[in-house]
Amino acid sequence: MSRMQQFKDQQKKLTRFQALKSIFSSMLITTTAIIIAVVVIPASPKAEIQSINAFTDAITYTVNVTDSDNAIIDGTLELVLENQFDTYHQTASPGVNSGMFSSLEPDTKYTLRVVADKGFGPEVLASQSLSTAPNPGGAITGILLLTEDDQYTLDYQIDYYISDPFFDYTQIQISYAVKYSSELEYQSFTTSVLGLGSTQMILPSIYNENLSVLIRLEAINTNMETVLLDEVEFHTPYQIYAYIYPVQITSTTVSLSAWVEAMDVEDVVLELTLMEGYVVQQKQTFTPTSFYDQYYQHSEDQHIIFEHLKPNTTYYIELSVRYSDPYTKQEVVKPMEGVEFTTSPRYSYEYLLEDLGDYYLVTITLNDPENIIDTAYYEVYQQIDEYEQYMEGQNFQIIPDGEVKTIQFEIYKPTYDFSRIIIGIRNSFDYTKYETIEVITE
Repeated sequence: MSRMQQFKDQQKKLTRFQALKSIFSSMLITTTAIIIAVVVIPASPKAEIQSINAFTDAITYTVNVTDSDNAIIDGTLELVLENQFDTYHQTASPGVNSGMFSSLEPDTKYTLRVVADKGFGPEVLASQSLSTAPNPGGAITGILLLTEDDQYTLDYQIDYYISDPFFDYTQIQISYAVKYSSELEYQSFTTSVLGLGSTQMILPSIYNENLSVLIRLEAINTNMETVLLDEVEFHTPYQIYAYIYPVQITSTTVSLSAWVEAMDVEDVVLELTLMEGYVVQQKQTFTPTSFYDQYYQHSEDQHIIFEHLKPNTTYYIELSVRYSDPYTKQEVVKPMEGVEFTTSPRYSYEYLLEDLGDYYLVTITLNDPENIIDTAYYEVYQQIDEYEQYMEGQNFQIIPDGEVKTIQFEIYKPTYDFSRIIIGIRNSFDYTKYETIEVITE
């Protein structure tokens, strides 16, 4: 008996109800599997309780939070301190957080939790328990930036707390040092003596150059010994610089070059928006090359080009840079200074290149009513190691003769190996107003 006949016989034995039940059960299983497959849960942010100290009626902390997937819902990251009867809340942000819970119950056990919500309810990222007690010591309880984060130098307010139940401290001081990411250790510390009874000091004139800052809260005891009470390391706001500038403007296109200064960051993306007045015309993203390539190579392959523009029209390009903050691991989009430009009036040309053995004969005829183009030129380049080097060239002035003007010149073939000969036309007063007519390769 064939398999088809066996299947038919089995189907006859099933009641209509059983058949329908089998069909709908299969559909339900298939549908459920599809729904489960599309659920994606973002990665958990990470929190580290770097230090926590308990005193008679206070608990101090330093917590570092990173969030590489930008998973934390804004306003939900907080520090929660609780005992058997009471709960206290303090807001936090990605990065280093130093603070203090005060007016607590003496000799009481507390638990500190770092809590955030990714959209599935509060999640505990880190926790630690300890009990209040009359412990001597101290802690840094706050680091507040007082100046705008784009200033050349930065001022910080440092808050601190001192517990000296046994009157053992004769002097309180803060020592601090800075270093670049390329440096392995902090080299030189500056010490400021703090007034007895004070709770804050100003840390002035820290260079805004992506520095790490190490602060040490210290005490001098009655034995003239220096006691380290607490230390906190933090970073100045991460600074990234990006610039765009036109390298070529024609009547219908603009070609731009980009320069990015980004230490300790990879995968930087530039976002460009072309505006005519208040109207968005085009958008592009661009991934710049490495610092080495930016410095040594000026390849046209690395240019950003907007096409299909209108002649003799003013445009503005808005620029933003997207990157991952190396300190908080969050994705950041930061506006940068854009650039304004005006396309050239419309012109046209005819071109003839004749190979006459030892040299080329070039003839260019321009229809240029606004006299935008006044020079013809050629340039010879040679490939040396990883970049091209300019070897020789010549400019030829085009004499205006009404709307139509003609220039003819010779290019003698190089006797050395060359990578390319560029033939073009341009405006002698504006280096961006040029057009490449021909590229001859060996």
